[in-house]
Amino acid sequence: MNARILIGCLLILCCVPSANALNTVEVTVNDFEELKEAINEANERPHDTATIFYFNTPILVPNDDSLPPIRARMNFEVGGFAAAEDGGPERLIKIESTGILGIRDMKFSGWEQHMNGPVLFENHGYLTLRRIHFDTVVGFTYCGKFSCNYNRSAAIENKPGGYVLLEGVRVFDDNVGSTIGIVNDPQTRILRNEGRAELVRTEFYLSHRRGSSPIFNSGSLLIENSSFMVANEVGVPWGLLVASEEGATAQIVNSVIDGFTGDTCPGVLFKYRVQYGV
Repeated sequence: MNARILIGCLLILCCVPSANALNTVEVTVNDFEELKEAINEANERPHDTATIFYFNTPILVPNDDSLPPIRARMNFEVGGFAAAEDGGPERLIKIESTGILGIRDMKFSGWEQHMNGPVLFENHGYLTLRRIHFDTVVGFTYCGKFSCNYNRSAAIENKPGGYVLLEGVRVFDDNVGSTIGIVNDPQTRILRNEGRAELVRTEFYLSHRRGSSPIFNSGSLLIENSSFMVANEVGVPWGLLVASEEGATAQIVNSVIDGFTGDTCPGVLFKYRVQYGV
């Protein structure tokens, strides 16, 4: 009797779907308008459903448009992005607090023509970037006689409460940025972290004439097994790899840092505090 009851219970359990099971919907897109429509449809799906996007061709992004905010689970798989010739929009995509976005095996290029950007990703939720290549993401900086106007934007902005993971990401800056004013110091931050951010096996290769820090941190930052190099130029000031506000925590483990010093453009805006792991 007990054996029959036990067998019956096991059969019932086998027929009950797992509470953690994730449904998937696969979508193939060919251009920017199709992607916008597909994101809007994905936002209407239940939160236990992940929409997987596949790209047949690189997506050209117009300069006067942005993608809809991400409010559900979405993955962009194996494709490519390329901004329009005039630089693309100042913000590509926003991940809301309920949004979960994963992107892998893509390239972003041509985002260099903005005074206050570009912001490719504004994250309030959960963002993972794997094997992504960023090319020419430097924008404009205005520098006057005594200080530089460091805009508060970055290619990746991780807001308070947000989590961002960069794994196998490569950032290449070939010095296409320009400067308006007296000081020759083009700058746009690559990552601005106000939440929690992790950089794993990530590489930054930055050009010369960069006098500020590519990473700003006012939250919790972990850098592991990564490398950060900037070309050297005699007589030009350099920034630290990470600029931090007081109270922020940063740990760098098993990583290579080359070409960064503590010298900055006149008018330092941030306090610096970085902890190095072993």
